[in-house]
Amino acid sequence: MPCNTQCAKRQMLAEFRRHPAYCKNNAQLAKISEFERNYRSADAIRWYTKDSFLHTMINEALRTEDPRVLYIYRFYISDLCKRLEETSALNRGCQKSSFRVYRGAAIDRDEIEKFCVGMLVGSNGFLSSSRSSEVAKMFMGLDQITGMSPSQSQTNKQQYVLFEIVIDPDQTIDLMMADVSEQSNYPEEQEVLFGLGTTFIIKQIKHDNQHNVWHVEMTGSSEMGELKKEHTKHVENGLRYYDATTLFGVFLSGVSSNYPVAINYLQSRLRNMTFNDPYRASIYYFLARVYRHLGKLQHSIEYFRRAMLLRKRSLPQSCYAYADTLADLAVTYSQVNNTAKAVSLHEQAITLFRRILPPNHIDMPLYYTQLAYSYWQEKQYEKAHSLLLTALLILKEDKTSKFSGITFTMYTMGLVKYAMSQREAAVSYLKEALELRRKFYADDHPSVAQACYSLALIYMDNGDKQVALDYAQTALTIYQTKLPKDHIDLKKSTELVERILSS
Repeated sequence: MPCNTQCAKRQMLAEFRRHPAYCKNNAQLAKISEFERNYRSADAIRWYTKDSFLHTMINEALRTEDPRVLYIYRFYISDLCKRLEETSALNRGCQKSSFRVYRGAAIDRDEIEKFCVGMLVGSNGFLSSSRSSEVAKMFMGLDQITGMSPSQSQTNKQQYVLFEIVIDPDQTIDLMMADVSEQSNYPEEQEVLFGLGTTFIIKQIKHDNQHNVWHVEMTGSSEMGELKKEHTKHVENGLRYYDATTLFGVFLSGVSSNYPVAINYLQSRLRNMTFNDPYRASIYYFLARVYRHLGKLQHSIEYFRRAMLLRKRSLPQSCYAYADTLADLAVTYSQVNNTAKAVSLHEQAITLFRRILPPNHIDMPLYYTQLAYSYWQEKQYEKAHSLLLTALLILKEDKTSKFSGITFTMYTMGLVKYAMSQREAAVSYLKEALELRRKFYADDHPSVAQACYSLALIYMDNGDKQVALDYAQTALTIYQTKLPKDHIDLKKSTELVERILSS
């Protein structure tokens, strides 16, 4: 996200001052003004450790994962991440042996019951801990004399947990964590701060019956390290083609699946750019994609055409972008069941890509898969199957394949295999696509629903009613949350659940 601008800082401060908790609180407004006057990037950690509005607001935004608010707070979040990274690197040079940190928390009993040894747990925000178990117990609310928790038994709704985190620097090279005690306003707390998205593995769970406290031992995990590296490469590749502000729109319209926010953001970008802005075609392009996700297919076609016209004017320099637009326009035509038009546009796009890209370029599988999907719609299964085999061959040779369309290729191969009466292979491909989509996106992403819907159809056709219903209801729940009420996928998913229940 673009962050190092005075404009970004003003946006953030205005949001703070509008917040219901602060807009009429003169003491907090004074602290916000102090931040405006005195804040420096180098002091990001010190400001975070202050008992003030900043810590509260940032954690609230990260907990709710509201893309609009996170974008507005980008000025400070970016600074804090950079300072943590710098401090973490310095600490790593000094700390060679394993050590322990502690975090106390009050947690709902239902959450405790989900914990199990080997489970991967994480935080969607910055996670505070202390080298001192006594400090962690104090923050947890234990009686400082008796060590007793306010909980009366393990059946109480609220339970008290002391997390003990074992850190081995040699085994967790990618773990972002920093001893911030020297930069903190409260050095006696011996605070160690973990970066965004840090994950841990539960090693042991036990309950102290005498003090009514749960003890959960965890170790730092590097399991997400490779995924993070691949995603970073994916973002860096995106920055070759778009400015950072536009790329944030790409995130909203794709990974986050927050389509209404994406529409507002991209339309705002469009209103505030000059007519000759070099990124106007990109905004048209991503608006078209969002409208397609929302089922507004005629809007999608119109914006793709606008992007295509602008990019055509810049040929041959914009050859890649022009071909990409042709391919995406083809996808939309396939969704309005104009498969002949879709096949024609896909073939034009692939012809252009073959002129400018090496045969095994990692972008090619996506375009092969899109054409294969149109062939599947046209019932040309052998053609589709051949293209998908080519796509998979390229993907298996490239380590960044998770971010280059492998889930779509797996999904489409599942459809084709089922059409060719290869049920077991179809289910295998669709389940693998589902697993990858859940890993890269989230459990409530529409692409997850798409895979669940297709699996439900297969299981229903084969008489496995309960499994079919489970998949169909999962798809329906996601679509009800993410899509407009008149979206065709929501309608089809609703009808499928009703059909299974009545069968």
